[in-house]
Amino acid sequence: TITVVPYPTVNAGSDFSICSGETIQLNGSNTNGAIVWVSNGTGTFSDSTIANPIYTTTAADILGGSLSFTMVSNPPSPCAYVYDLVQVTILPVSTPTANAGLASDTMCSTNQYLLEGTSSDGSIAWTTSGDGTFSSTTIDTPFYTPGATDISSGSVVLTMTVTGTAGGSCSALTATDTISISIFEPPTASAGAISQTICSGFPTTISGSATNGTIAWTTDGDGTFDDATSATPEYTPGTSDIQNGVVNLTITVTGTGGCAEAGAAGQ
Repeated sequence: TITVVPYPTVNAGSDFSICSGETIQLNGSNTNGAIVWVSNGTGTFSDSTIANPIYTTTAADILGGSLSFTMVSNPPSPCAYVYDLVQVTILPVSTPTANAGLASDTMCSTNQYLLEGTSSDGSIAWTTSGDGTFSSTTIDTPFYTPGATDISSGSVVLTMTVTGTAGGSCSALTATDTISISIFEPPTASAGAISQTICSGFPTTISGSATNGTIAWTTDGDGTFDDATSATPEYTPGTSDIQNGVVNLTITVTGTGGCAEAGAAGQ
């Protein structure tokens, strides 16, 4: 009696490509016997004994750029082993990073702001929520000049977008980060009348004015202010002031966001 054992067949499928970071869906078929998949990579199969397993790549697989998968039959005796191969190309997809610098910061409306961004593995594009301008939108560290709308609203949000590279039909990945900048106008200071005459021994009210900052009055004499942080303090002359017959009072206004001080003096 002669028993005829059906000869096994295996088909690993056609060669194909995937994008970096994706899993590999193998689509083999077989008849007349068990099979096992083997690869030249370092990843893992969901189940190496079925015709259509999923293979998860490793960083080493992706770096290599391609993988070979062999579908091997495990036929009943006395049939010989048969096998088929499929080649999978891994198309590169970079993983970009974007860091716009500080999450928030301040600036003076009359200045430029130097962005301190960092990025990797992609091309840069800076955008603004306002109407200001960049010295360059494609570098990590451009200067930003606020526009009229930025200044009137008092703040602006700048966004760094980094677009990675992708091979074939793969979609490029993007990374974004933002920085919110509060914008302050420069301070102003006026000491009031350039000169005025007062009676010794009596306080006088100084008609100063200031905007956009913190006030500090000083004297080159020895008198006193009732409130040196008010725009209109009372000043009481000291003994030296009276003896000298003249005193100089100075208002200094310190701004915010890097704005320069403003100052004015009066007698």
